[in-house]
Amino acid sequence: MYWPLLLSFFCACATSFASFQVYSLSNFQLNYSLSGETLLSIYHNDQPNYAVFSVARYYDEAFPFLVLGYAGLIEAPIESGNYQYVHTYPYEYVYNSSDEIAVSKIESGCYDNDVYQCVLLYGQCIFSELEQWNVSFVWNISVAKLTAPYLHSSDLYATKDALDFSIEWTAAAMDEVNRAWFTYDSDPGEAIMGLGGVQYSYFNMKGKVIPIINSEQGVGRGLEPLTATLNIEQDKAGGAWYTTYGSVPGYISNRNRSMVLYNYECMIFDLESDATAIRTELFSNETNVLSGRVIYGASPQQQIEQMTLVTGRSEPLPRWSLEGGILGIEGGQTFVMNTTLSLLTQYNRTKLVGVWMQDWVGTVSNGVGGQRLLWNWELNTIQYPDWSTLVDEFASRGVRVLTYINPYFANVTANMSSNGFQHNYFDEGVRNGFFVRAPDTNDTYLINSFSIQFACVDLTNPKAVQWIQTIIQQNMLNATNVSGFMADFGEYLPLDAVLYDSSSVSGQAYHNYFAQRWAQVVREAIDNYSVFPKYARTHWLGDQLVSWDVYDGLQSVLFGIFSGGVIGHSCVHSDIGGYTMLDQKIKDTNIDIPFLTYLRSQQLLLRWMELSAFSDCIFRSHPGNLPNLSYQVYSNNVTKSHFEKFTNVFYQLSQYKYDYLQNQSYLYGYPLSQHLYLQYWNDPFVQSAAFDTLDHHLQGNPPRDHVQQQNHIINTQLIVGNCLLIAPVVVENTYQRDVYLPVGQWTHWWTQRVFNVTTFGFF
Repeated sequence: MYWPLLLSFFCACATSFASFQVYSLSNFQLNYSLSGETLLSIYHNDQPNYAVFSVARYYDEAFPFLVLGYAGLIEAPIESGNYQYVHTYPYEYVYNSSDEIAVSKIESGCYDNDVYQCVLLYGQCIFSELEQWNVSFVWNISVAKLTAPYLHSSDLYATKDALDFSIEWTAAAMDEVNRAWFTYDSDPGEAIMGLGGVQYSYFNMKGKVIPIINSEQGVGRGLEPLTATLNIEQDKAGGAWYTTYGSVPGYISNRNRSMVLYNYECMIFDLESDATAIRTELFSNETNVLSGRVIYGASPQQQIEQMTLVTGRSEPLPRWSLEGGILGIEGGQTFVMNTTLSLLTQYNRTKLVGVWMQDWVGTVSNGVGGQRLLWNWELNTIQYPDWSTLVDEFASRGVRVLTYINPYFANVTANMSSNGFQHNYFDEGVRNGFFVRAPDTNDTYLINSFSIQFACVDLTNPKAVQWIQTIIQQNMLNATNVSGFMADFGEYLPLDAVLYDSSSVSGQAYHNYFAQRWAQVVREAIDNYSVFPKYARTHWLGDQLVSWDVYDGLQSVLFGIFSGGVIGHSCVHSDIGGYTMLDQKIKDTNIDIPFLTYLRSQQLLLRWMELSAFSDCIFRSHPGNLPNLSYQVYSNNVTKSHFEKFTNVFYQLSQYKYDYLQNQSYLYGYPLSQHLYLQYWNDPFVQSAAFDTLDHHLQGNPPRDHVQQQNHIINTQLIVGNCLLIAPVVVENTYQRDVYLPVGQWTHWWTQRVFNVTTFGFF
């Protein structure tokens, strides 16, 4: 049976694998101040607002929350341990006059309070009604006196709904400054949403410390004891709740205001230390500017519309990508061809528009029981000896081919002949100086990830950029005739890397920008290739663990959708079934270690299909890192039938999603899938759920009281477009669930039963 698309308001609640239940529904103040310490006065509706700015020099220039390692994972920023975290404290001062401040005391705030290791240099400027004074300062430290050569300035550009600001310190001060703070007021009830980009465990970030840095997502991300074990045994591979591939220093707020910074440097947003303030800490000695935009919006949509003018808006996807599923599969030409054709023959109503083969370049053992791709970006003619026949066979059935690339090159010297490679791009890149260099030797920076060693393309080198763009054009767009590919891995640039443009930028300063530059390089390669259509992007939600939890499992996908949608990721999708699997045995036995064994179950795969069909812009499966030990969409009749059913659901929603992406996402930046708060922000039950700090759920505890239970119900629902609300089953061994319907008239998708909700609707 296939279900018609109802072009009205919908709500969905999954109750069983066979029936995914669906319903249908027919005076601003920017109060920026802190204890009277005045830096910046912003006036809107004649209400003054304040902020504080200060700068400092730390002689230990390493970021206190970063690990200079191969994966660039983050240390916990505020926990005690075998690393240094520096707290700083505001100085005491007295006013001499309205435009001059004399500093009477500075507390160094340095590790062990040793002023010889760390000298703080503070600076302020004062504004009144957008007018400026230049102020000179003298710093008094108990063992030293220093006159700072700073002239601070700030530029303000006010528009109707936004105000740009730029705080600068003189270039001469850059030798003395490698850290800057910007602190402004936030009342305890303010909810901060979207901060940090794609966040998987929280929607409201108030009360948290959020590092802004691209990193590996981690495996477990707080799920214990898995995370702690991997952090110890695998060089912090477990990550933490805040580790993310995305790093956008912006947010929206329930106080009708938003903030986004223009800086790419690594930074911290501290929303924990003081409930009445937000403190931003910028780490860099390569910039003398902290700039951004303060946004006014009467609704979440208005704030997002203004936010995405800065962060960017996704262009519409090609229509074909919304008209069916994309099968993720590996294993070589014979296995891929036979498995795909068998699926299409046996379940001939399956809407399949693409086959995604990451292993077009071949694979090598990852050293822990799985496979890694051979990062040498040309066709592996041993793995796929007759590629053109495979592409033509799929094309005759309306199925396109998609592949994969990233900006790293593995040394394949030992694998050349056995994989049919014509080029060793690693050697070519080393010879021509196309890779980033190590700081100690100035040679190619060799990065290790499990069993493979690789180098990172230097995207500040114009010749290196041209080189990798030529590889994309010749080896992917031309030689393999693909219709799309994943451009992966923007987070591995080492923080201490030496770049081609080292006189202008360091690895630390370029780290967060690298992912955006990589996307630009790929897009330019496509745009400059005349026969390839200029279709733009969808954002992928990362490598989830094959589990159900909110740390790194199925439930974390929902929060990734919620948070990413706020800051411009309007078109997203996840790997159906999750990606990361572990299969660890007790030594010399075949006995699983329970907390180190995660293999994809059939039930999880089916539930993930249900969610993805409704919520995602791309309906794409993934074989995972241990495909032979886990359930796939082609494993048995149950999984094949479910895949057939929900590729058709996805197809039936294609016109609805396409219209929304064209008319709402592209034009205004609104996310296709979103938290209920973005449309029902005045609903008190939705507000309670959106603003919940959710500490109980991240600690692995069930909701303790009635309010938490209601919040959990709403936080596991989402709106798709303007008129589709779904409530997927995201808890194992659950075959029915409660759903919340906002006020209105709702119609059950499958049965057409009408629900008239006049006050609130928990069902």
